[in-house]
Amino acid sequence: MRGARDQRADDKGELVLTEQERALLAEIAAMTERLRGELEEIRAEVTEIKEERATGAAAPSVRRLPA
Repeated sequence: MRGARDQRADDKGELVLTEQERALLAEIAAMTERLRGELEEIRAEVTEIKEERATGAAAPSVRRLPA
């Protein structure tokens, strides 16, 4: 198994990726960024809900999640 890995390393010992592997990594990175953005939105909404509960004020901008 080690021999196969060694064949994919360049002269510096770094792993050499195929175009398909690079494309998949780029897709994963893009999905990660999208999810990170969605998580930040959710965190902001949770903060808004907590503030609403603390003050008793309505929070009209809170997105309602489907049941």
